[in-house]
Amino acid sequence: MTIQYGILFQLQVLHDFYNGTVDSSVIIEASGQTKQIMRNLRMLYKRNRGNLDLGIEVTKTENNAFQSDCLQEPLELWFTLRMTDNHWPNYTDVLPGFRKGYFFSNRKSNEVNNAISLHNSERVSDEDQLEIIGNAFVEVSGGSEVTLIRKGLLDEDLSGVIQTIQDRKGIMTNQLEEGLYELAEGEKVRSFIHLKSTTDVRGAIQILIDPVNSDFAKVVNEDWTLASPTFQIHFANKRSIWCYLISQKPLAHLEGLEITNGSETSLFEAPKETMAPDGGRRLMFASKEPLAITQKPTQFLQLKKNMNIENRSEGVVIDRLPVPNKENLYRVGEDGTILTDLFINL
Repeated sequence: MTIQYGILFQLQVLHDFYNGTVDSSVIIEASGQTKQIMRNLRMLYKRNRGNLDLGIEVTKTENNAFQSDCLQEPLELWFTLRMTDNHWPNYTDVLPGFRKGYFFSNRKSNEVNNAISLHNSERVSDEDQLEIIGNAFVEVSGGSEVTLIRKGLLDEDLSGVIQTIQDRKGIMTNQLEEGLYELAEGEKVRSFIHLKSTTDVRGAIQILIDPVNSDFAKVVNEDWTLASPTFQIHFANKRSIWCYLISQKPLAHLEGLEITNGSETSLFEAPKETMAPDGGRRLMFASKEPLAITQKPTQFLQLKKNMNIENRSEGVVIDRLPVPNKENLYRVGEDGTILTDLFINL
């Protein structure tokens, strides 16, 4: 007997650093509990860097693929994100705060270019963050009424797992299933994701499957044919003010200095003398607004002289200026602006 499989859904991570293509530095992995569910339901998955295809046993007709009887009840699956590039924070716009990770779900989604984005904004934003907790004791105060709700296909009240251990009131998360939880202490509400293992995990993805629920993006249709959606997560580049700090003495006799990329309007401010972070006096050319770095720059920057000076011919001082790459460190200015310093000695 031949067993046939169809694509239940696909997960993709894209990044503007790679010009909007798949980010191969990200690994998508099924969580421990989801792997067990997949084994029980005879699911298979193929994982590449930045991409995951999940297959399920199907019965194929001429026009459709119907999932077999292994999937008859609503289902919740969880996947994790791990970043293998040590420089990933240097070129990624939004980074999670302390003890937080990225959280994406098909409960909040919108269609973009025939795929389904798992975040509401055009790119991943600060809203896509949540606390991620492994197996730990989560302590709560004893002064207010405390409730614990698991937020899945249906809300489930799990307040009964709250216990007191050695005069400490709280929750042993190893007693919980993986999932999204809401802990309320009086008017104070704390939301968190629980995963059995959080080692190197930077984000979590929740996929809810139920053909009759229209509150989230469909994975299967009401007749149990496969919708086979592609779920996408799209990260934006980190942007910073580029500061070219060029040795001042060799340029002292030159006028009309300007950094240009061939356009009529320069992206950079007029040069000014400054005390550079290395302690030397330099000419600084700062970009007028934050600029993003990409893996492969699409335009080259030049330093030119005699720009906009009558009766003087323009000339090239530096034919090709270096641009920031993912190895470049950045600093934060006193006003919170992110700055990337590029030192050039002539």
